[in-house]
Amino acid sequence: MGIMAITMARMATMVGIIAEAMEGTMVATTMPAFFSKKMSRTPVARPAKKMHRCLVRQAPSSECNEPNFFTKYTNKTTRDSANFINFCTGEQLTNGAQGRTPGSGPFCNGIPMGEIPDRTNMVSSIITSPTFGTTLQVGQAFDITVKVRGLAAGTFTNPDLTYYAAPQQLNNRGQILGHTHVTVQLLDAVDTKNIPDPDKFEFFKGINDAGDGRGTLKASVSNGLPVAGTYRVCTMTSAGNHQPVLMPVAQRGAQDDCVRFIVGAANNGGNNGGNNGGNNGGNNGGNNGGSNGGNTGGNTGGRRGKNRNPRRSYLWRA
Repeated sequence: MGIMAITMARMATMVGIIAEAMEGTMVATTMPAFFSKKMSRTPVARPAKKMHRCLVRQAPSSECNEPNFFTKYTNKTTRDSANFINFCTGEQLTNGAQGRTPGSGPFCNGIPMGEIPDRTNMVSSIITSPTFGTTLQVGQAFDITVKVRGLAAGTFTNPDLTYYAAPQQLNNRGQILGHTHVTVQLLDAVDTKNIPDPDKFEFFKGINDAGDGRGTLKASVSNGLPVAGTYRVCTMTSAGNHQPVLMPVAQRGAQDDCVRFIVGAANNGGNNGGNNGGNNGGNNGGNNGGSNGGNTGGNTGGRRGKNRNPRRSYLWRA
C-alpha cells in the first residue's frame, strides 16, 4: 500500500507538471503585438521615391560629372511581391479609351505587358516610299509603303474601346500580333533643330491589314498634302491593342523608321523649281529670289522661289 501511495503521488505530480507545461504552451501561442502587426493585411504607406541627387540637381557638378555616372543605374527599380497587381489603385484607369481630351490625364493602365518575342523575332521596319529627298507636288496623291519583319500584321482592335486593353500576344511562330501606323508631320526645314509638336500632323493612318503577306504594308494619301514644305513620315509599330511593341533586349536596332521628303517649293527652291542651278541663275541664285535655285528647271524646287513654309496643320482622316 505504501509503495502504491508513493506511486500515486508521483503520478499526480507528473500530471501537474504536464498541465503547467500545456498551460504555458497555450499562453505562448498567443501572438505578441509586434508579430500580429507584421501579419496585418492593412497596407503600409510607402516612402516617397527618392531620385539620385544628380538627377534633381542637388549634388555638386564634380559628383555628377564622374566618368561612370551615367553608365550606372541612376534609379533603383520599384518591386512588388504581388507583381504590381494593385499598382493602379486610386488612379484614373484607361479602361480601353484614349485620353483625347487635353488635361484629362494622367492615366494608369494595369494590364500586364504580355508575351515578348525571342530576339530572333524582333520587329524592324524600313520605309520604301517616299524615299529620302523625294519631291512631290502640292495635292499630289502618293503611297506610303513600309517593309516590316518580325510582325504578324493584320491584328487591329477597336481603338475607341480597346486601347491598351489587352497584353501583347504572339502567334504560333513567335511573332507579335499587331499592326503599324504611319504619320506625316510638317517641319520648318530639312535640317531643323526644332522638335515637332506630337499633337500636330498632316496625315495619320493605322494600317489594319496584312499587306502583301511578305511584310510590305501600304497607306494611300489620296489627296496629297496641301502645303509646300519639308515633311517627315514615320512608322509607329504596335501590338494588337495599339501599345508600342515590346522587345526582349534593350540594345538593338529601332523597330521604326522615319524619312524626310519635300512637297512643292520647300526652302531650297528657285523660280519654277530650280535645284542648285538652272538657266539664267547659276548656283545659289536664280530669278525672283530663289534660294539655292535657278530659273526654270531642276528637281527639288519651289514655285516662284518664295521660300514658303507656313506652319499649318491639317488633320487628314483616312
